Amino acid sequence: MAFILDSPAFGDGDPMPTSYRQSGENRSPPLEWRDPPPGTLSFALVLESPNESGRPVCHWAVYDIPADRRQLPQGDGAPTPEPELHQAINDFGHAAYDGPLAARQDVRRTYRFRLAALDVPQLDIPPTATAVAAWQAAKAHLIREAELVSIDPPAASRPRSGS
Repeated sequence: MAFILDSPAFGDGDPMPTSYRQSGENRSPPLEWRDPPPGTLSFALVLESPNESGRPVCHWAVYDIPADRRQLPQGDGAPTPEPELHQAINDFGHAAYDGPLAARQDVRRTYRFRLAALDVPQLDIPPTATAVAAWQAAKAHLIREAELVSIDPPAASRPRSGS
């Protein structure tokens, strides 16, 4: 069976709805996964988007997700999530979710939710770890990865409201 990550809020390859954007309510979307590989002891998740510098922008990182979890409900990326979730500091300086920014008119943006099934119950990182450091630590214990991608077409190619 395939390790799968998806969301009831949008499909793979679809734009992310406004409520999950910084220009909207900036809340994390609901995420669900199934069929993790045998030996999974925890999960780590990162949301990143490539940029012109070549290093992805990290919008969110969650780690030490218990192995028996199969979802992150909408809004779990708030600055004060449920106690069992650990969030690393994203590239906006927050230990929370910061969704997509407004896209430039000429740029297509890709947002990648990457869920890692890990062979350890917890990552050995400080609570002040950055999203990049948390993801690097997770990759050292990776069993398998599942991905959900949201793609924003350039604003110039989007249909106008009311059309």
